[in-house]
Amino acid sequence: MDKYGRMIMKRLLVFLLSALICLTAAHAETDGTISRCSVREDGSVTAGGSPDRIGQIAISLASGGKALTVGDDIAPRDILQFYWTYDASTYPPRFQRYRFCVEDGKHLFFHETREGDHWPLTEEDATVTGQLELSQDEWQDFLDCLAGGTAEQWEDPLSDGDAGPFLFLYWLGDGGVSHEFSFASREKAAAFEELCEVLKERETMPR
Repeated sequence: MDKYGRMIMKRLLVFLLSALICLTAAHAETDGTISRCSVREDGSVTAGGSPDRIGQIAISLASGGKALTVGDDIAPRDILQFYWTYDASTYPPRFQRYRFCVEDGKHLFFHETREGDHWPLTEEDATVTGQLELSQDEWQDFLDCLAGGTAEQWEDPLSDGDAGPFLFLYWLGDGGVSHEFSFASREKAAAFEELCEVLKERETMPR
């Protein structure tokens, strides 16, 4: 298929997806979440009611319940936030959290370590925290770790006693839905943890 054919196919798929969103939204009128829905000539949807509701419908229909891949389905430039949390109920318990995010146009890294003689550990048990503004190269190192990884809509509660790590990814256009993330390989996961350790050493804030 040539470039023109692919463009036509893409526009057709967008239109069909929009029509499905509109149809689903019409059923949602009964609960008051969406009041009106129409499809423009360019395939975009106009609807009354909650934007989050439309976003959730779009994500659900677009993914078909399947995993979304960073680099294919999720543009790296659209990634807004990523959480990595390890929470073990061993004795003594262990808790470590890493967070990458975009705030006010800045790329930021946060880390938090909690210690204590009880579980679960809470924010009051935090002993070491740190915040660091990342360079463009450091942010790219982070994105490289996520490349090829997959995000699936999170529905089930976290299993009791499971230490994780628990990974969650948020991006522009995720519809306000939480997505659990999986690295593409063990090497990618290890590279991420190594990057976090390096960044963690750069700046800490003992309490």
